[in-house]
Amino acid sequence: MACNTSGCISRYCFTLGKFQEKLVMKLYNSLIQEELPEKNLDENKTYKSVFRVTKFIELNQNADLVGTADGLVYSFLYDDLMTRPKKIVSHFGIIKSLEKSPFSQDVYLTTGCDCNINIWVSDIFLEPVITLSVGKQIEKAIWSRTCSTIIASIIDNCIQIWDLSVTKYEPIFVQKMPKPDRKCTGLEFTADGKHLCVSDISGEVIVYVLSNISSHDKDDEQYNLVYAIAKIIYGTKYLPSVLIKERKEFAEVFIKLDYEKYGRKFS
Repeated sequence: MACNTSGCISRYCFTLGKFQEKLVMKLYNSLIQEELPEKNLDENKTYKSVFRVTKFIELNQNADLVGTADGLVYSFLYDDLMTRPKKIVSHFGIIKSLEKSPFSQDVYLTTGCDCNINIWVSDIFLEPVITLSVGKQIEKAIWSRTCSTIIASIIDNCIQIWDLSVTKYEPIFVQKMPKPDRKCTGLEFTADGKHLCVSDISGEVIVYVLSNISSHDKDDEQYNLVYAIAKIIYGTKYLPSVLIKERKEFAEVFIKLDYEKYGRKFS
């Protein structure tokens, strides 16, 4: 599956030694009903401007996500493309980041032209479960490849590292770029997660060493992510009850948090 800037979602199949493209859906801004009584209902329907798509990811085995220049994220079912996609109001302005966690098929983050990094669980909510607010526009945000609770972001030509297991209110590490006149263009964790590579408009790449950040095996990291999210939203009115109902892994963690809160040993 792929999506282009004109809002076309296509499926590519490799048959007879070559790829064949099939258009499966096209995102439109809005539907306009024209008052033309001489035409039937279907012919009366015309569509307004096409969404400009900026990001596309395969969230899990059933759903894909599309981010647009209007700050929206659309979720649509891979096996039911005829169903209208679910619209999520995500950010103000263009969707700049749409990143799935390497340790969960359901957890992803988004950034736009506002001052927030939004973290979502699947498409069961129309609002983020966690919002990291920084007061300045965020250019990009990515997940660590080895530590599930670590997020790196570019903000006002500064590199910021967040750890959801520590706090959601402020980053654990902030580093200004050594040459402030050169705008950051990208960032990426190395495969071992111990370094962060940052590029600027001049083509220069700076490599930062990340110390005091430990990683575990994949199963532990998946649990750490779920536990960090659950701990942040624990005690809120709406989110925990839905996650307990919809996601088994969150239900188990909320039970543990209940035991921890009331001073009882969990077993």
